Amino acid sequence: MKNNLKTLLKNTLAILFISLVTISCNNDDDNNSATPIPTADDFLMAKVNGVQYNATGFEVTASRKTNGGVQIFTTIATGTQIQMYVDNVAAVGIYPTTSTGSNPFAKMAVVTGSPAVLYESGECTTSGVLTITSISSTEITGTFSFTAATIGGACPRPTKTITEGSFKTPL
Repeated sequence: MKNNLKTLLKNTLAILFISLVTISCNNDDDNNSATPIPTADDFLMAKVNGVQYNATGFEVTASRKTNGGVQIFTTIATGTQIQMYVDNVAAVGIYPTTSTGSNPFAKMAVVTGSPAVLYESGECTTSGVLTITSISSTEITGTFSFTAATIGGACPRPTKTITEGSFKTPL
């Protein structure tokens, strides 16, 4: 009786294992998802206070916002992250961090250090510009530069200057 129970348990576990392997190895080559996959050609580079910063492949990405805008960002793989977005528009153009009337404006930020410190454009009269040079349903390219200050407290606050920025990434 004890051996039969042991054999039954062993067979049940073997069936479960084979089932899990079969399910996890399901071939999904017919997935025609519209999400582009980053390649080694994708990049975001800039100088942060004069020090070169480079992100490539999966480290940089962009997405469309629900309000029609675009967000471009990098991951914190190297301890630095750059984020940019422009609301209500997804077209070739120049988007400053300041705006008059109903003109769309850009917002840019950089996160550096350990522990991480956030610097944002528009704080303590800092400014910048995001230029979208091309945009399609699958890719966005452009340039950027900005100065950003830490958030909160009286001005002046510590700043970071981002220059010579450029990017090409899936959208």
